[in-house]
Amino acid sequence: MNANAISGLYRWVCAGKTPDEIDHEKLNIKDAQLVLPDVDSFSVEIPGSGGFKDDTQKEYKGVLPSGLYLKISRVHENDYGVKKEDELENVIVFP
Repeated sequence: MNANAISGLYRWVCAGKTPDEIDHEKLNIKDAQLVLPDVDSFSVEIPGSGGFKDDTQKEYKGVLPSGLYLKISRVHENDYGVKKEDELENVIVFP
C-alpha cells in the first residue's frame, strides 16, 4: 500500500474479470475507491457453510444462504495511548 494512502477498506472495479484473473499485487491504490476509512479487518461468513468442502475452497456452491455474518474492525489508540480494537460484528444480511 502507498505510504500516503489512507488506511481502510478499498474497492477496485475490475469489469469483465473474475477474482482468479486479477493480480492483486498489481492493483494501484490510485484506481481504488475508499469505502470505509480506518478499517483494519473485514470478513464474511456464511452460517452453517455446508457448501464449502474445506477452508481453501474459493467459491460457495451451496444453496442460497439465509444470511451472512459480517465483521468489520479497526485498531486505534484511545486518549490514554492504549491500543484498542473496535468491532462491528455478527451483522446478518438477508437476501
